[in-house]
Amino acid sequence: MGRPQDPTIRPRLLGEIQEAMQGSTLSSVTFRGLAGELGLSTYSLSYHFGSRAELIDAILEGTIRARAELLGDQDLSTLSRAEMRTFLRDGYPLTLEEPYAAGVRMQFEAGALERIDPDMGQRIADSHAAWTDQFRRWFEAQGLAPERAAVGSRALTDAFFGTQFGFVLTDDRDAAVAATELAVEALMTHLLGPEPA
Repeated sequence: MGRPQDPTIRPRLLGEIQEAMQGSTLSSVTFRGLAGELGLSTYSLSYHFGSRAELIDAILEGTIRARAELLGDQDLSTLSRAEMRTFLRDGYPLTLEEPYAAGVRMQFEAGALERIDPDMGQRIADSHAAWTDQFRRWFEAQGLAPERAAVGSRALTDAFFGTQFGFVLTDDRDAAVAATELAVEALMTHLLGPEPA
């Protein structure tokens, strides 16, 4: 009978891998390359992650989980309009700071490759759908009709993902935050009317 696996090793390795990948691309990930960079054997990485696809999925899942933990992973439908605005205004800029900014870059790379590279999985498309669903439920809780809430939630999610992509392209955090604040205000005002006095 084999020795039981230490449950702390995989998360520790994943943290080291994410740190090592700060300037790397997901498309270039190999067990051999990572093992060499981390001073490990390829066997050790393949033992803990199985395949390249599983390794990439673990990396992306880690970046998405870190963002959810950063933002408080809560049910947004319970927030008032003012609370939602505060949640978005205060939370969004944090996602553009290190170490989360590297995760944003990896998520966009993976999102662009998901449809053509089976090793990328569907993690980013699933994250987009989850955010869209959260925003849809919030708009419905604000009294918006389901059809309109569906369109509004897609627009809000796309605004967030789009401004994050703009940040990845330009490295201009202030411009991304300003664009996001404008998009949130415009969408909320357009869909829900002016803020009650």
